[in-house]
Amino acid sequence: MRRVVLLAAVLLLIVIAVAGITYGPRAYGAMQVGVGYVAHQMCACQQIAGRDESGCRADLLPAMSRITSQALADRPGTKASLLGGLIQRTAVYETGAGCTLQ
Repeated sequence: MRRVVLLAAVLLLIVIAVAGITYGPRAYGAMQVGVGYVAHQMCACQQIAGRDESGCRADLLPAMSRITSQALADRPGTKASLLGGLIQRTAVYETGAGCTLQ
């Protein structure tokens, strides 16, 4: 019985590792897109439309609720992050060009 449990645990770890190797890069890319979307939308909403953060946040898709955003201190724009800052994107407002991702 103990061998069966050990074998099942090893097989489960192998399946998890293969899934991580297969889908990890795709998931990371999707997270980069989501964080960039939030950074750009929040920047445009605040800098171009002149709305406050809570009003802009309400316009985002519900799936984006885990992505945090904050205004930049040194220039007009927004920084968004996910997973405690592991994935970050910054959108900066420039007159005539609007908000662009950095």
